[in-house]
Amino acid sequence: MQLRSLIRKPEETPTPETPSTQVTDTPKNGDDTHMLLWVLLAAVGMAGVVSAV
Repeated sequence: MQLRSLIRKPEETPTPETPSTQVTDTPKNGDDTHMLLWVLLAAVGMAGVVSAV
């Protein structure tokens, strides 16, 4: 008995096709502010609270 005959090859799973163009149908809400500004503002506020305690 040969070892190669006992070893099974894994079945290949087909890869799903992805669209070549990205569809962005999210609605525009007019908010153009940067998230970094709000994250930094929150960090400064937390630092102020911690230093006050």
